[in-house]
Amino acid sequence: MQGKQVWIKSRKNLLAQVKNQVLAIQGEDSSVDAYAKSYKKEFLGRWQKYGKQQFIAELVKYSVVLGGDFHAFSQSQRSHLRILREWPEQKSLILALECFEAKHQKFIDQYMNGDIQEDIFLEHCQWYEHWGFSWQQYKPLLEFAKERKIKVVGINKYYKKRYIQSLHKRDVYAAQQIVKLIKKYPSATIYTIYGDLHLASNHLPQQIKELNESKKIKVGIVFQNSEKLYFKLAQKNEESDVEILKGTKSRYCIMSSPPWVKWQSYLMFLEGSYDDDIEEDYENIDFTDHVAHLAQIIESDIGLKIKMDDLAVYTSEDFEVWRSIADKLNVKHRKLFQSSLTEERTFILPEYAFYYLSRISINHCAHLAGFYIHKKVSNLSRCLWDMPNDFLPLIWHESMAFFLSKFINHKRKAEKLKVIESKLRLISPKDRGREALALVLDQRTDEWIYIKSGRHKKNPIHIKHMISYLQAARILGSVLGEKLYKSYTFGRISKKSLLKCLTKNLTDKDFKEFYYFMVKKIEAQSALDPERVQL
Repeated sequence: MQGKQVWIKSRKNLLAQVKNQVLAIQGEDSSVDAYAKSYKKEFLGRWQKYGKQQFIAELVKYSVVLGGDFHAFSQSQRSHLRILREWPEQKSLILALECFEAKHQKFIDQYMNGDIQEDIFLEHCQWYEHWGFSWQQYKPLLEFAKERKIKVVGINKYYKKRYIQSLHKRDVYAAQQIVKLIKKYPSATIYTIYGDLHLASNHLPQQIKELNESKKIKVGIVFQNSEKLYFKLAQKNEESDVEILKGTKSRYCIMSSPPWVKWQSYLMFLEGSYDDDIEEDYENIDFTDHVAHLAQIIESDIGLKIKMDDLAVYTSEDFEVWRSIADKLNVKHRKLFQSSLTEERTFILPEYAFYYLSRISINHCAHLAGFYIHKKVSNLSRCLWDMPNDFLPLIWHESMAFFLSKFINHKRKAEKLKVIESKLRLISPKDRGREALALVLDQRTDEWIYIKSGRHKKNPIHIKHMISYLQAARILGSVLGEKLYKSYTFGRISKKSLLKCLTKNLTDKDFKEFYYFMVKKIEAQSALDPERVQL
């Protein structure tokens, strides 16, 4: 338990450090501080664990759902998208969004009807001038609404300057728009996505209550990733397992991420980049510092000390660097290099001290930090692209990177094999991605045969495209890394065994024997865990 308290203290320090960095860039804002006091009070009192199915079933019964949003954090928007995907189609829905202003409703309707192009739509809505956060994070919500023919409504009003009075005025204005929607669509649920701070009981909910004439209207509030609730769960060692909490008065909280992860996303946003899939102007951001900082946190957690003397992180902005690297590669490796860049794969080439960050997100930064740590402690000196000989070493390398990244974001999810099987049944035989999925299942079948009998599968599948090995290794590595993390955090695998996992040279002649021995051991330890990951 003492170790857990040390961990909690280190994570609170990390959170404070990231917040201080945000404050240093953004400056103090007394209006927000005053406004946030009511929000913090929401998480006092009793909150209990809640099942997801029960959560969705209850949300459907509300006339209004107020869903919290942390604008710079893509996981925040994805959490709402997951809820909407499970929404019963027979229950009508209106999607009310803070990211759009009510005065731009005409353009929202035109875009949803396919009458104007995306770039024109964003220009008319003054997206970048007035909202400023990544469009790519919100776009999937609108794509889903198009697919399900859900009405999308803007409910915000833009104020050039933010002060306590303007925050209050925005609450009143948004409440007015929501009440109008209640009257216009009485049988629908008005699913609202609005900044988390606005959802404190005496902010937006109070304004809706005062403006609404009917007392029968039920309002549900869905917060996200409360810091206070997170550390309460951590005290009970439940922070990794609990996804939804319920408080009193129709209040819920989705726990999809550790608090420092969302704040790190905001820090990266303030520094000029986004936690999403698009390229932005981040040429002045030093991502080497970001990755090095995460690597230091990870190595501290597992008791390592490495010299970060050759870490230099590159992104898609560094054209000249990766072009010069490509010129040094042989034909097969150059093709894999170009495919990895195209498919936005985070990867490393140790022989060239090339550490590529494909997406500007916390998970990718943490994964790259994991690659780097594993490279250093295992003395990896070359890329693992000589297929099929390097397939098992690459799976292991991916698994170690995924495992280490979980110390930054323990909520990070691995691929589920049942989902892969479903995808494989649906995907076209001509689809290039099918080969990688088939390879994943073929390798897992071989592992299970070995675990049960000590023998290997006969007639492995033939692979035509070398990139399929890289794609399959990423999936298999996440599965294995997830299981290793669970076993380690439950104390099923000792630190001594973990160091063997991390330091094993991937190019040793006996690596295949080591790999299958460790897979068997990790699977056995996972089976002992009553709450093991279902894969």
